[in-house]
Amino acid sequence: MLDIDLDGSPVVPAADRLAEAGVPFLVATGWVLDRVKAGYAAPVLQKPFDPHEPAAAIAALTRARAGDRHSRA
Repeated sequence: MLDIDLDGSPVVPAADRLAEAGVPFLVATGWVLDRVKAGYAAPVLQKPFDPHEPAAAIAALTRARAGDRHSRA
């Protein structure tokens, strides 16, 4: 999970590298959602979020990745 703007330091370079490598990730942000969603296919958690949302989003990423592996086999 990446915070899109962690203490004034944008994580866009890290997100770009993860996306290029095909590594699934999710984004937490207080920014306007359209600005974040335009750049990545990653799930976005809008801050403040419920404490259970990250676990649910990670589970969904895990299921999606497992499904991708099965469809390629």
